[in-house]
Amino acid sequence: MADTSKAVFSNPMSRTLAATLGVLLTCIFVISAMPTYLPFSQSDTIALPTILFPLIWLTLFLYVCFCQKIWHAWLVLLVLSSSHILLIFLQLQAV
Repeated sequence: MADTSKAVFSNPMSRTLAATLGVLLTCIFVISAMPTYLPFSQSDTIALPTILFPLIWLTLFLYVCFCQKIWHAWLVLLVLSSSHILLIFLQLQAV
């Protein structure tokens, strides 16, 4: 007989923290850095990230929720956040 007492997801507290705070912060950084690499006019570089915010948030949220290993989810959030923070920093240095 198979052992059915095994948890579906590992470390639910870390997964909940990543799915709420981690995804929200990463999404904010991604949305803030989008105008640096979108090749549109000024009004479109502001409107498009605002419209894409729910889609990006949902995608990251579902990835964190369904990822097999929580450290993979944290790594993806960290890489996305740090790369977009770097883009923001480089854009501010160019001004």
